[in-house]
Amino acid sequence: MPKAGPRAHRNRRLIRVVKNPVDLRRPFRHVDAIACGALTRHDLVDGSYRLLFDGVSVRVEVTITMALRTAGAVLAYPGAVVGGLAAAAMWDVDVAPSDTTVDLHVAASGLRTRPGVRLHRSCLDEDEIGLVDGVRVTTPARTALDLARSLARDEAVAVLDALLGATGTDPTLVRAMAGRHRGDRGMDAVGPVLAWVDPRSPSPAASRLRVGLLARGLAVPVVAQRLLDGEGRAVGDLALAWPAVRVGVAHTAGVRRAAAAVGWEVFEVRGDAAGEWGTRRRAAPIDELARWVERVADRWDPAPRVGGRNPLRLPPPPGPDGECDGGLSRLVPA
Repeated sequence: MPKAGPRAHRNRRLIRVVKNPVDLRRPFRHVDAIACGALTRHDLVDGSYRLLFDGVSVRVEVTITMALRTAGAVLAYPGAVVGGLAAAAMWDVDVAPSDTTVDLHVAASGLRTRPGVRLHRSCLDEDEIGLVDGVRVTTPARTALDLARSLARDEAVAVLDALLGATGTDPTLVRAMAGRHRGDRGMDAVGPVLAWVDPRSPSPAASRLRVGLLARGLAVPVVAQRLLDGEGRAVGDLALAWPAVRVGVAHTAGVRRAAAAVGWEVFEVRGDAAGEWGTRRRAAPIDELARWVERVADRWDPAPRVGGRNPLRLPPPPGPDGECDGGLSRLVPA
């Protein structure tokens, strides 16, 4: 039988490429790309590809995100389930830097760890595992549970606000899952975190502002409300509101004067105020805001002082539809 010539070998190689394609625009395993003939070992070291993990690369021009690194980590550990901040990124809540450590749940023991990956030996229930772009990840409820018990309270609230809001997950599902795992490590932290979570928060910056005020002892506010006048016209959007004392916080200018006309005290503050630090001579903006809200709220029932003015009566509570002061104003979701 005559030997196959070079042309026949090239044809067989083309057939292998079509049969086992590798998308080089996504993370890929070196062994797969070489086996199908898409790349050679020389191609992998000529500067055209960036190494994500040992044996896993991506084209150098591709933007590295947390979700993309997570997809690469899963290739390095087939069968693993993505968890933590990496799972949040897979659910389109990318609140962590792209070089954040990827958490993976694995069932097998003795696996070799790689830099940038943290392995958790755990057996997840079926209803705790979801599928995103072909990658197995913890469900939003399980992801929220893990983050609530592993992150600091202020950061956990900001991440859970975004995660539950983006996926439409009810916080009660997280509470129910926490009940199933009562006794696991860190579960004592879940309840306090969920007490401050509000998925209606418009941004992580707004969440951190709310958490900063709550940490300073203020009452829990309602989030993302629109203040209307008695005729139903929009007065302005309030990031936070305490309707019982007619106090609000807005992130846009021009709301304070219009709100005063309908009996509200509104403070205008940038959404990133909670991220600024004070100095010896000037307090942080979040501290100034907390003192202002307390001072305005206290005007309704100030501490009795000899010879002082009479305390103002507390206003009537808002009606079921958000109506305040007999129809002078109304709060509705923004």
